[in-house]
Amino acid sequence: MSGNSTTGMPIKTGDPEDRRAYVRWRFKGTAFAARIGKKKFQIRLKDLSRGGACGMMEEPVAVGDFITIEFDEFHQIEGQVRWVRRTMAGLEFNNPLANNFVLHVHETAHEKPPAEPADDYLIAPRPRKAARPKSRPAVPKSSGRAVAYNHPSA
Repeated sequence: MSGNSTTGMPIKTGDPEDRRAYVRWRFKGTAFAARIGKKKFQIRLKDLSRGGACGMMEEPVAVGDFITIEFDEFHQIEGQVRWVRRTMAGLEFNNPLANNFVLHVHETAHEKPPAEPADDYLIAPRPRKAARPKSRPAVPKSSGRAVAYNHPSA
């Protein structure tokens, strides 16, 4: 697999300089709670692997910062910022995640929407425009001569 842009496939680069030990899984900007110390913010994941993550940060971060990502109330992982480009940052986790957990997070983040939308999301149909008559009323043809019109106030 090389540079696949779909979210259901792992990202493999053909770059021999790529020294990653783990396969990265692409995300669609799924938001997770994060914190640096007591300062809370969100990270929108671009990709996730057993060894790290890449995402857009809601707050400024610096190389060397330690960030805790809260995947849910039972799963929190700490990582160190390795690079920053504007609002994007790359993290290396202190302890690798289990492969099954990475797959679970990916599948949960990319669940298919339900076949039927929830009632509160239903949109009322637009009222239809009045239908035009199929035939237009007959209009007498002009003889081509100008007709004088006398205004009543004249």
